[in-house]
Amino acid sequence: MGKELKTRQELGQMIKRLIRRRPEWRDIVDVTIVERDRTGSHLPNWDAVFTMDGPRVTPGGAFSLVNELRNKYELSGN
Repeated sequence: MGKELKTRQELGQMIKRLIRRRPEWRDIVDVTIVERDRTGSHLPNWDAVFTMDGPRVTPGGAFSLVNELRNKYELSGN
């Protein structure tokens, strides 16, 4: 069974909603979904880039969240 297809917009909105539920991640102000080149068909074809409020480090948990979602969803061609 393949992964569910999502657009950049759908993935971005999903991640933003989940981030807003975590007050400790309030320094994340935006998320951009980027397409990845992959070396195998089983690997994710997208990633998320975070924009922070000032010179702050993106919380590690945000990357864990993205990894979980990359295991469930594939970026559609749209």
